[in-house]
Amino acid sequence: MAAPRAPLSRRVFLRGAILASGVAMSRCAPAPTPLTAVVPPDAQAVPGAAPTPPLTPPSASQPPARIVQGTLRVLGEAGLFLALERGYFDEERLQLELVDVTGTDQLLLALSNGQLTASTAPVSAAIFNAVGRGIPVKIVAPLGTNRPGASANFLMVRAGLIESGQIAELRDIAGHMLAKAGSGTVADYGAAVIVERAGLPPDAVGLVEMRDEDAITALRNAAVDLAFVTEPLATVTEDLRIAVKWKSIGDLLPGLQPGCILFGPDLLASRPEVGRRWMRAYLRGVRDYDAAMGRPSGRQEVGAILARHTPVRDLRLYNRMGFVSLDPGGRVDEALLSEQLAWYREQGLVTTPVDLQQILEPRFARDSAARLGPYSKP
Repeated sequence: MAAPRAPLSRRVFLRGAILASGVAMSRCAPAPTPLTAVVPPDAQAVPGAAPTPPLTPPSASQPPARIVQGTLRVLGEAGLFLALERGYFDEERLQLELVDVTGTDQLLLALSNGQLTASTAPVSAAIFNAVGRGIPVKIVAPLGTNRPGASANFLMVRAGLIESGQIAELRDIAGHMLAKAGSGTVADYGAAVIVERAGLPPDAVGLVEMRDEDAITALRNAAVDLAFVTEPLATVTEDLRIAVKWKSIGDLLPGLQPGCILFGPDLLASRPEVGRRWMRAYLRGVRDYDAAMGRPSGRQEVGAILARHTPVRDLRLYNRMGFVSLDPGGRVDEALLSEQLAWYREQGLVTTPVDLQQILEPRFARDSAARLGPYSKP
């Protein structure tokens, strides 16, 4: 590895990136709103394709059911934001109140004690451990699915290593340092699988834990050679010629679903019909997203909505960023999730007795997809 250049102040570097790109350098999450402060959604109708025909709504005399919805403000929540802005939750007589969440432990506690009704979350060992300890939450649907040609997560390599030909094939990552998110995450599992598929021993690649923005600084200063980076930071980093979006996670680990939707005991046990109505509205948003991604104007259509709900304000970025696939049926890839659970156990990251069926509750998505009827991408 080349000797690191003199480090640039993190604050100075990130300020320059912000000015150059028009987007905040973060993990696509703004400063969190405390869970005790409920934030009503700022939703406005957005012109676009004809929405999915409405289902027979609950009685107009029925008061709206309140849902306190945890959100990470990430791009993979596009289905949620489309459903919110196009009035699908309103049609189901649901009043969504968005609360920004950070930290899996925080949101799991909030779900279990009723402070949150539902939430998006990164898949991690923490969820498996929590369910194993009896925390009453379940995964009811995935967020984005990384597929070839549809991925928002990338293995990035320092530009100089690509230009010099030092890294050309997957096995060339041996002896280099890779930055990834914290321990017990999908990035942990992904790094291990990629090293194995490269035909390398587990210790062939050095691993260091850092947030995306810190990893970008480290790439620039040659403190690391590779990093897992999510959009929009991956495109911004490539624009600044710091690193190259070398391989997408959709190509390396097709089918990987790094995020999920969690229901707490309120929707799982106390108000399951409300949970089904939530899922129907959500899947309508997912289907709108999937249809939009097949149209030339779809990225801007979706981007106009995401720009109001995530820190990615620059609509030009949406034309160049990678987008994940969203499953119109809300199906979790159980085989891949089972592999992750097994790997977490092998590494000692999941220490509680738990099996996959304790974690998953697919009936909400399955029943809602059946109620919506067959879906074919236009």
